[in-house]
Amino acid sequence: MAYAAVEGHLGGDYVTEVNDDHDVDMIQETCETCGDFDWVIGVFDTKAEAYKALGKGQ
Repeated sequence: MAYAAVEGHLGGDYVTEVNDDHDVDMIQETCETCGDFDWVIGVFDTKAEAYKALGKGQ
């Protein structure tokens, strides 16, 4: 298991668990409402590393 640091297209950045490339692809799917999408900026071994990549301590 790994953790993705995600820039949310609605402004809410977050960290979520990912198990494979399919999970990353699902995060980056186009929003049906606005046509934008969340962007995975990196996949990390720990939650702490993922939060650090977003500039947030955890």
